[in-house]
Amino acid sequence: MPALGLTFLCRGLAIIYGIWSVRWILAQAEGNERMSEIATATQEGASAYLNRQYTTIAIVGVVLFLALGLSPVGRPTGIGFLIGSVLSGAAGYIGMNISVRTNLRTAEATNKGVNLALQVAFRGDAITGMLFVGLGLLGVAGYYSVLINMGYSFYHKQKTYRDSNSALRFRVLIRLFLLLADPSRSSRSLPIRI
Repeated sequence: MPALGLTFLCRGLAIIYGIWSVRWILAQAEGNERMSEIATATQEGASAYLNRQYTTIAIVGVVLFLALGLSPVGRPTGIGFLIGSVLSGAAGYIGMNISVRTNLRTAEATNKGVNLALQVAFRGDAITGMLFVGLGLLGVAGYYSVLINMGYSFYHKQKTYRDSNSALRFRVLIRLFLLLADPSRSSRSLPIRI
């Protein structure tokens, strides 16, 4: 499958660029002691925020993982959801960590000129994007390859009643999740058609 090989190539390039950019940014000057104190406090706050947020999301994620694994869509869908969730969370955590470090180095780089400051800022932002793309492709293409090697087929010529029933249950589950995620939404704001 040439498309799958191209996907793995793009994934590898995105992750390599992300790692190279992280190393480049961390090699930049951090600034004075006061700047480092502020950056450390910001890092602690960002970590506390992410830990709290990911704890809450993990509870919902486990419920959805179990619901998907036990539903008619099956265990492979639940495992795919879990893989995507973990990789997305990892990219977000790394991205937040690098963003705080990038901000410190961007502030210090302004003392050496606008050009260097813009380079640091743009590369810092690019890291998060590249990691999301790279880890997303890793998860999707990697899990797809595993399922293909296990003998799963993704080409169905005919839609059966069970398939449409599974899709209906999945849509109901997603709408319930949206309602639970944002309780301020009334039932009238959710479309009735399923």
